[in-house]
Amino acid sequence: MFGDLVVGYLFLGGTGAGGCLVCALMGLLADTSVLAPALAARLRTGEGRRWSRLFAPALTVSAACLAVGIACLAADLGRPDRLLLLMVSPTPSYISLGAWALVVCLGLAALLAAIWRGALAVRPGALATLEALTALAALTTAAYTGLLLASMPAVPLWCTPWLPALFTLSAASCGIALVMATAHLTGASADFGVVLARLALADGALIALEAVAVAAAIVAVWLAAGGSLPDLAAAISAGAAALAPAVATPASAADPSSLDALAAAPAAAATLTDAAARASVAALVAGPGAWLFWGGFVLAGLVIPLGLDLVLYADAGSRARRAALHARDTGLDPALGLPAIRGPRPPRAG
Repeated sequence: MFGDLVVGYLFLGGTGAGGCLVCALMGLLADTSVLAPALAARLRTGEGRRWSRLFAPALTVSAACLAVGIACLAADLGRPDRLLLLMVSPTPSYISLGAWALVVCLGLAALLAAIWRGALAVRPGALATLEALTALAALTTAAYTGLLLASMPAVPLWCTPWLPALFTLSAASCGIALVMATAHLTGASADFGVVLARLALADGALIALEAVAVAAAIVAVWLAAGGSLPDLAAAISAGAAALAPAVATPASAADPSSLDALAAAPAAAATLTDAAARASVAALVAGPGAWLFWGGFVLAGLVIPLGLDLVLYADAGSRARRAALHARDTGLDPALGLPAIRGPRPPRAG
C-alpha cells in the first residue's frame, strides 16, 4: 500500500523521535547540582565533556534521522512544497499535525545538539524547558502516524487504538537503541555504565509492552469482526510453525483454503468489513507473507533485541560495578552513572 519512501520515513521518523525523547528524558532526570557548573563552563570541564560525549552525538544522529525522514516524505509527495501546504492547511488533520511535529522536533533536536556541544550558553532551567518541549514534540511525532493509520477505515486491520500505542512504544525502543549505539561508538559508555544498564532494562520492558500491544491489536480486530478465539489460535499456530527450521520459507504458510475457512467463520451476519478484517488477520499470522511477520517483526524485531538487551544489561552492570570500585579516582557517581563534581580526593590508606 505504501512505497519504500514512506516505509523509510516511518522508520527514520520514529527512530529519530524516539532518540529525541530518550535524550530529553535523560536530561530532565539529570542532577542539576552536577549539570549547572558544567553548563556554566560551556561543557569544557572534564565533567562537561563527558556529558557532551553522551548527548551531543545521540541528538545529532536523531536529528539526522528526522531530516532524512522528512526528505523521504517530501520525495514521496512528489514536490517539497506539498509538505509546506500540509503545514499551512486550514483544516486540522493528523497529517498536518504530524508535519508540524516533525519540523518542530527536528529544530529542537538541532538546538539541543548545539547546546550539548557547548556552542550555546544556556541556564539549567532554560535547558529543562527545551527538553520538556522536545519530549512533547517527540511523543507527538511518534504517535501521530499510528493515529493516522488507525483512522483509515479502508484497512480494517489498522482500525484499533492499539496501533498508536504500538508505534509509540516502537519509536521509544528504537530511540533507546540509537542512544546506546552512539554511546558505545563514541566511548561514552565507559562513563555511563549504570545509565546504559538502565536503558537496556527499560528497552526490555518496552519490547515486552510492544508484544502485548501487537497481540492485543490482533485479538481486538479479530473479535470485533466476529471471529472466535479458538479460530484465531488455530491461525496463529499455523503461522508460528513457519519459524521451524524445516519450514522457514515463504512457502511454509498455512493452506489457503483453511485460511479462507477461518476468515469466513462465522459466515452468518458477517459484513464485508468484518470479512476483510478477519482475512487481514489470517493473512498476517498465517498467510503467504506470514514469515515476514513472524521472522521479521516477532523474531528480528522483538525476540533478538530482547536477548541483546539482556546481554547489554549484564555487561553494563558489570562495568558499573567495576567503576564503583574506582569511584574515588574516576570522579564518577556509582549510583547514577553520571559524572559527579570532583572534590578533594581522600587520602589513600597506607
